[in-house]
Amino acid sequence: MALFGRRGRSGADDANDEVDEVDEVAGVELDAEDEDADEAALGAGGPADERVSLPTTGPYDVADVPADDAVPRIDLGGMRVPVADELEVRVDVDGQQVVAATLATPASAMQIGVFAAPRTTGIWGEIRAEISEQVTGSGGRVREEQGPFGVELVAHVPTATPGIVAPTRFVGVNGPRWFLRALLQGRAAVEGLAAEPALEAALRRVVIVRGGEAMPSREALALQMPKEALAALAEAGTPLPDGQGTAPAAPPAG
Repeated sequence: MALFGRRGRSGADDANDEVDEVDEVAGVELDAEDEDADEAALGAGGPADERVSLPTTGPYDVADVPADDAVPRIDLGGMRVPVADELEVRVDVDGQQVVAATLATPASAMQIGVFAAPRTTGIWGEIRAEISEQVTGSGGRVREEQGPFGVELVAHVPTATPGIVAPTRFVGVNGPRWFLRALLQGRAAVEGLAAEPALEAALRRVVIVRGGEAMPSREALALQMPKEALAALAEAGTPLPDGQGTAPAAPPAG
């Protein structure tokens, strides 16, 4: 496992680059809405994939993690991300703010972000429609497929290079007062998570820490650098992202 690092130019690096470009080109930002208004508008009797039920096979709300769970995870505050020898983990920073985590294999990358959502009604169906409209409006192609976490979007998103599209797969999970979005690139975008068992297993092992505070629907949950990364930044003399406080002293070498 390469923690917060980057391999040499590999399929995972290419997929990581595409994740960054697709998020910008596809325009898939989740604009915050009032949580109460959003829930009232959708109602609790919406389509089946919009009704929230507590996940039993993951990803998990922090209150629903199995008692015998012993999976090692990186604590990012609002999200705890599993680590495994076959995965590279990267914390994604926008300016000075931690916004997501990316897990990568040699052939694929999976960026995970988590957002507030209404208590009883999911928002993935609505977000799928918005993503589809944005992708097709920019000249791309998109279709729905059934995946291990429900309905997924399979897209070919135009990039900044004329004539070049990026195969992209969007996975959404409606949880209790939260929504998780995974953006897949590389082999997993073309063939699905079944082609990357390590990524599918990792997504099932993500734990969401929503907290009890009121938040607008679609507002990103606060994420933070894990202590391992803070120590590495302190040792390198690198400024910390906003809101991360003071880095702990780096452990002595040797």
